[in-house]
Amino acid sequence: MYIADVHGTYIINLNGTVTYTVWVTIKDINGNVVPGARVMNQAIFGLDTKPTVNLTATTNENGIATFVVGSTSHWMFMSVENVIKLGYTYLEELNLEDGIEISAW
Repeated sequence: MYIADVHGTYIINLNGTVTYTVWVTIKDINGNVVPGARVMNQAIFGLDTKPTVNLTATTNENGIATFVVGSTSHWMFMSVENVIKLGYTYLEELNLEDGIEISAW
């Protein structure tokens, strides 16, 4: 299995904090979505009291893992660290993407 897509967005809240949402799509080597895969990400923030946060989500029936994280930082980079599912092998070399940078300036 591999990462077929990573995309995201943000919302600047009334109090000035930012809520980031990132979606990661996992597929098998035949191009089929993989539900139930555990996706582990690391989010790195600029100018924040918590510069690094580790996150885990499980893919839904469409093979999409959703990550939502809030921060006082207006910049975030999120990278996939690992993908695990029994009976599958994570093949990083097949990844179409493995991270995303979002600037909320």
